[in-house]
Amino acid sequence: ANKFVLKANWIDHSHARNIVNARLWNQIVRSRSDFDSLPKQLRNARLAVDGFPVKVYLNGVYQGLYTWNLPKSVLYGLDDAIPENTLLECDTAHTESSLSGLFRADNDDAGNWGDETHDEKPASNTTAWNGVLAFVNSSTDANFTANFQNYFDKQSVIDEQIFIHLACIVDNLGKNQFYFTYDATKWYGGMYDMDGTWGCPPFPPVRSTWYEYNTVFQ
Repeated sequence: ANKFVLKANWIDHSHARNIVNARLWNQIVRSRSDFDSLPKQLRNARLAVDGFPVKVYLNGVYQGLYTWNLPKSVLYGLDDAIPENTLLECDTAHTESSLSGLFRADNDDAGNWGDETHDEKPASNTTAWNGVLAFVNSSTDANFTANFQNYFDKQSVIDEQIFIHLACIVDNLGKNQFYFTYDATKWYGGMYDMDGTWGCPPFPPVRSTWYEYNTVFQ
């Protein structure tokens, strides 16, 4: 079915950050040295929000400036008819660090990660993602280094973490962080909610400059 999202970026009155950051992320992904070896669905996908600003009128009354976006469920070429095609989004609040805060033994998939692809989450994907969480939580440094690429696409996670911290995308360090997979085995880091960025914070205390806001990550 054809779907779209009308997003009111109440944080960002310019309505530019979400779309511009998505286009930057698109360029980052396509610049990877191994891009041509990535799954075909990923190479042919939008890779991030694709949209444009629109003026919205209801019964002739102006409602404001929105952005017309594709929904997150279709951004990475995922097919909801294939159980292994899954995008899991973190549903918990912000944490100090994505890996140490979200990937805890008690932070299981069922309670904290929502399936944005299927109406009903396949049990096999819950089992697979809980295996990922257990690996991150329980691995020694040596085991983590040796086996990381059995669970994650390494370049996607590196790019994700660099871009999150560079652009101060604090939403994607906690709630709104997501990972997707085509085979329920290897998971890719992605980007979605990017309006509260570059010093425009999504929650108080409000910080007026990029430098001040970025210090929350130090």
